[in-house]
Amino acid sequence: GKTSFAQVLAGELGLDVCLMNLSNQDMNDDDLAELLRAAPPRSMLLLEDVDAIFVERTAAAKGGRGGGVSFSGLLNALDGAAAQEGCVIMLTTNHKDRLDEALIRPGRCDMHVHVQKASQDQARRMYCRFFAREAKVKVIDVSGTITMDVTHGFKTGDPVACKGGSVEDPMEANFDIIDENTTYFVRTPGLDVPTSAQKDLLLYDTLAHAEVGGSKGLVLATGGKNTKLQSLPPSAARFGSRIPEKQISMAKLQGYLMKQKLESEQHFKALSHKGQLPPEISAIDLADDEQRFLYNEAVVNFASEAAVMNVHELLDVKIEAEEERVSIYDYLHRLGLHRFAPIFEHFGVREKKQITAELKDRMEQWDPDLKTGSQRDRMVALIDNNETIKGQLQFADLSVLRDRFLATYQHMQDLPTNGASTLAAPPPSSMSRSTSEPSSSENRKGPTRKQIVRQSSGVDAPENQLNMLDMAHQFQEALECNGKSQVSLWQLELHFQRFAGDPHGALQHCHALRKTDKDRSTQEQPFEWMTTFGFLSRIGLEEYAFNLEDNKFKMWVEWKHLSKDELKDKAEMPEKVAAFCHSVLQASKDRADLVRKFQLPLFADLQSFFQSRFPEAPAQDAQRFAVRLTDDAGSTHVSCLQVECYLKEAKSPAEALANLAQGLLPVSVAEAARKRPEAPPPPKECEEWVHLWLKKEGLEHQSGPFMGQALSKRDEVLGAPLDHIILTGMGINKIGERCKILKMIAAEKGTTEADKDDKRKDDMPNGKEAAVEKESADKGEDKASKANSGKSGKNKK
Repeated sequence: GKTSFAQVLAGELGLDVCLMNLSNQDMNDDDLAELLRAAPPRSMLLLEDVDAIFVERTAAAKGGRGGGVSFSGLLNALDGAAAQEGCVIMLTTNHKDRLDEALIRPGRCDMHVHVQKASQDQARRMYCRFFAREAKVKVIDVSGTITMDVTHGFKTGDPVACKGGSVEDPMEANFDIIDENTTYFVRTPGLDVPTSAQKDLLLYDTLAHAEVGGSKGLVLATGGKNTKLQSLPPSAARFGSRIPEKQISMAKLQGYLMKQKLESEQHFKALSHKGQLPPEISAIDLADDEQRFLYNEAVVNFASEAAVMNVHELLDVKIEAEEERVSIYDYLHRLGLHRFAPIFEHFGVREKKQITAELKDRMEQWDPDLKTGSQRDRMVALIDNNETIKGQLQFADLSVLRDRFLATYQHMQDLPTNGASTLAAPPPSSMSRSTSEPSSSENRKGPTRKQIVRQSSGVDAPENQLNMLDMAHQFQEALECNGKSQVSLWQLELHFQRFAGDPHGALQHCHALRKTDKDRSTQEQPFEWMTTFGFLSRIGLEEYAFNLEDNKFKMWVEWKHLSKDELKDKAEMPEKVAAFCHSVLQASKDRADLVRKFQLPLFADLQSFFQSRFPEAPAQDAQRFAVRLTDDAGSTHVSCLQVECYLKEAKSPAEALANLAQGLLPVSVAEAARKRPEAPPPPKECEEWVHLWLKKEGLEHQSGPFMGQALSKRDEVLGAPLDHIILTGMGINKIGERCKILKMIAAEKGTTEADKDDKRKDDMPNGKEAAVEKESADKGEDKASKANSGKSGKNKK
């Protein structure tokens, strides 16, 4: 574009262009000075590729392009005493950095223009130069009717812009010069005037006003002779959006558009020779100038839509799409690890460049899935910059998207006629992305996609292959963003694995592969620790969650350090259960079989689980089961143990597929729905005599040893020869409790003797009772007197 820029500038300023070849071996400094002095006034002296002539003030003779002109001679000729005045000198180069500073300093080169590759706006404007309809204004009457010099081909509602025009007679509206960037809308005469004969039109300020007509919104233009009205086809904006910014040169862009136009002309000629032109085109008399206009319009319509659909031909070169700043979410999304993005952001890792080797040890403390499992293995390989992972991280070229789609599904002979996925529900309509469907309107019928695909393929393919080619094009367009792909090879392979044998599903759900950090919902952004319930439910121990939560262990991170014995005590787990939980908690390498139960299965694992449980089921059922349990990145929320337990309870493949939503709930739903188990009723208090007797003195806990020895009743306890040795043997080890029990027994026996005496008295007659009492009293006195005499005798002795 450098030479073209010079020619356009010279034409705009009215300058002659003088070319000079400094690599001429016979030219010396004097010849150069003479040639510059002989240049005509008001001319542009163009010296091309000066970087190839002098390298660091030395003539580039090695390449055969060095001449007799010295570097100092060139500087003196440019602005020395003998330099020509009134001329514009333009130097072009592809390597500005190789030029000597003295050559390009201010005073010698006062303006530096960087001719970049095409922007998206330039691509759109170039497209319009090739395919937009243009017509020159011939005359404008007082009513606002504009008459063009040729048939314009515009339709009511077409947007147009005013281009060019003379300075002496600009096109004005309400005494203001019409800006080239202002869009107006066309209204054409009635339907009684054929398209091929329409030269008159009206301009309105809005589409609604143009469709209604009348005086409201009518642009009363004046002047503007030779001003061009150029249509603004909607396909131009679609084409511009598919061109990567500053990646394609204008020359390459121009060559591509020219190729599409020529190929469309050849396509129509080939159809004409075969007698396969559409009826409305084959009926055109090419000898008639007005009808030839309709034929040319059909060719241009076809070429314009083919240019949009086949833009991948322009982009087959590998384009490095790596940005300087890549968010951690977008980087992890390439390997299906984006669920960990909030964790990394919480700990200050927000961009790709912040990933360092020390994260391997730190991240184990953030989430149990970063401590074990396939996702951890992928994350470690990513941090280590593993060569295999580096290859999978690369973005797929646009041509790779199309070719991989064809390679995956080309073998399929029959496609579902309704275009629906056989494996998954259709995606939300808000997430779908339109493809380059040819523009059409009520008044203008364009080519169909299938016609463009047939012409682009260059072969007379059968209907089924054309359908597949069309779907491959749509797949590529759906994943394209500004002329580039932002889908990694890892994502692409997983996507085709999820939708193996289902091209419609692969096409309908591919929009999720383009999800970026900006598309995250508010629910996906905050960081949350794994809950205690979430951890235990993955190993089937959710019943113990309340016990840990009652001990203030709400989150996994709060009790991940507990030992096996502490788990047994805090969670009230049996010995074996506590050992199992501790092995998983520590990701024990010695018990990989137990840790595996906790890990999240891969897509292929889910298929394998289903096929192992139902070996007679078709493979498509296993794939459907895996698709429904995973997200678009192939990740699931359930563990291997949960899946196996669910499948074990299912009685048939149909039941396993039908009850997924209720049988394998998300953790948040299951946790919200759980209920604390009711406390068991207090045990019924023992009613045995020995228990109630011991309870009086707070020794009811020792009733068990008595009843264990069949000492439940009063007579059995009092009749037993109990002493310290026997009580110790029964398991009553505290000496204080033994003494207390023996005293209670003695007291109970004393009460028994007194009760017996009272009973005997109750049973005797009154006279006999008095005699017995007198006899007892006498005996008592005799014993007392004998005792006293005995004591006195002893004292005398």
